[in-house]
Amino acid sequence: MRIILDDNDIYLAGQAVCGTIVVDLVADVPLSECALTLNAVANVGWTENPGLRDEGRSVNVHRKLLEVIYELEACKFFLPSFSSSIIKKGTH
Repeated sequence: MRIILDDNDIYLAGQAVCGTIVVDLVADVPLSECALTLNAVANVGWTENPGLRDEGRSVNVHRKLLEVIYELEACKFFLPSFSSSIIKKGTH
């Protein structure tokens, strides 16, 4: 599975994240449901009181901001006009 973002992979607060999920299957797969989890993580770094000789203290913060789970009806997600629970091999 690949996620291809329409823009870059760094976003600011309030920006919309748009892209495409691509699934490559090497065989037919029976599938009745599918869930997609979206995680938003902030990685921020700065130096406090850098001074002339790099005497400052470096600070790095890694914080999880969001976790959302989307549950999808798999067949409608992969093939909207498909009525079976078998997803055929190939790229979707």
